[in-house]
Amino acid sequence: MTEAPVSTSPPNEVEPAPDAVADASSACVQYVERKLGITLDYQPETLPILDHYIYESRSASPTLQQTSQETIDLIAMVSGCYFGELLRRMFPLQWNTEDQDPVHWSLSRKAVTIFPIAMALVALKGVEVEQDFDLFWLDQELSDVLSKRLEVHPPVSEDEYASLCTRLDVIETAFDVLANAEQWGAAEMAGPGA
Repeated sequence: MTEAPVSTSPPNEVEPAPDAVADASSACVQYVERKLGITLDYQPETLPILDHYIYESRSASPTLQQTSQETIDLIAMVSGCYFGELLRRMFPLQWNTEDQDPVHWSLSRKAVTIFPIAMALVALKGVEVEQDFDLFWLDQELSDVLSKRLEVHPPVSEDEYASLCTRLDVIETAFDVLANAEQWGAAEMAGPGA
């Protein structure tokens, strides 16, 4: 019996990533492999490796202020683009890269907008800069439900809070809430006894 070929395309990909995103994401894979000797594979299980790379990049300098802004921006861009591409493999999201500043590039879908480069920049610089960036936009109703769902999670350190792994947990919960809301809405539209 012949097995069907395995697709390497993201299951939710509607169109290829913009060239700048694809290039930066590939660069991230190369940088991490060069520094840590491990190849990222766009799977959630290897996201802690990227978090470790970001942590190592942050702690390589006694103070991040001694690192050039260009280096910080490059690490945030490649890490954020990789994270965004990982998210696109998990969820039906599309890139918006129209803004000149990559920190404002986003992934979106009905009711959800995610700013992965801004998330990577916060992971790199620390939570004290979080208020300077948009990280995540949700419809108000979805935001309220998500907040209630997240209240049951135990507190975490600032480093863990800023990590891309924690951001992924929140995004997964948001999409779970969104899927439940869509199912509820579809059942309500179908009417009783459907």
